[in-house]
Amino acid sequence: MKKALIILLASACTVTAQQSYPPDADTPGTTAIHKTSPLFLGWATGVVVERGYVQISDASIMHMGSNKATYGVPEDAIGIPDTGAVSLGDAGTAIITFASPIGNGPGFDFAVFENGTNTFLELAFVEVSSDGVNYFRFPSHSETQTDTPIGGFGALNARNLNNLAGKYKADYGTPFNLDDLPDNAMLNKNSITNVKLIDVVGSLEPQYAGYDSFGNRINDPFPTPFYSGGFDLSGVGILNAGSLGVADTALTMLAIYPNPAVDSFSIRRSSATEVHIKMYDSTGREVLSTDIS
Repeated sequence: MKKALIILLASACTVTAQQSYPPDADTPGTTAIHKTSPLFLGWATGVVVERGYVQISDASIMHMGSNKATYGVPEDAIGIPDTGAVSLGDAGTAIITFASPIGNGPGFDFAVFENGTNTFLELAFVEVSSDGVNYFRFPSHSETQTDTPIGGFGALNARNLNNLAGKYKADYGTPFNLDDLPDNAMLNKNSITNVKLIDVVGSLEPQYAGYDSFGNRINDPFPTPFYSGGFDLSGVGILNAGSLGVADTALTMLAIYPNPAVDSFSIRRSSATEVHIKMYDSTGREVLSTDIS
């Protein structure tokens, strides 16, 4: 009897260890946030992309005239997500910046958008920085089986994924909570200036695979030898605002008139010091960047 009881308990633990996380965007209990949610305070204003190969295991493979992903442009990830996206390719990266920092407030602090479906999910690791130099990765977990590759068009279950961008379908952001990161003297959680995304290579071959924080290989669509392969970034939204920090440039009082303006406006400053002005529209897109001496 004692031996049988141990076996039953082990079996129960095996079942509960699977599908531990919130479901897809259309299922009750999801943490997905739609792009039109009033929770969003701002959007990405800058993106720098380093494209990866269309198939990292064979750099000779070409699509649309290149062996690297070419779909979209970095600007497709600026502002509120729309129909555009920029593809990173295998192990490609994107560094996203903002007009003002992300802060560590109650609940989720920012969300990342991809253009997948409820089951076709292309994933990315997420890292943040408060100085643009030192990056810290969110602890991630994949409970997807690793016995068999899911292939280039295989299905994933959002319930098996945690702290990986791309968990939710197009128009729904995957949210991240800065409290999930261990405290570090080199990271100011109340002034996150950069978010970095790294495409997860879904290969199960050890030399190419992406690994979660538990050392598990992450089974993700692979190969995807197309110009749109890899994580497709469509936006990053701010849910909690941060502070600029005391080391930033001194503030200068500005008066803008007329307000509202139609075709033109004037700016009057409170001092004769040189100032740098950046202006953004309601979607977070930069529309003006200039120095006034």
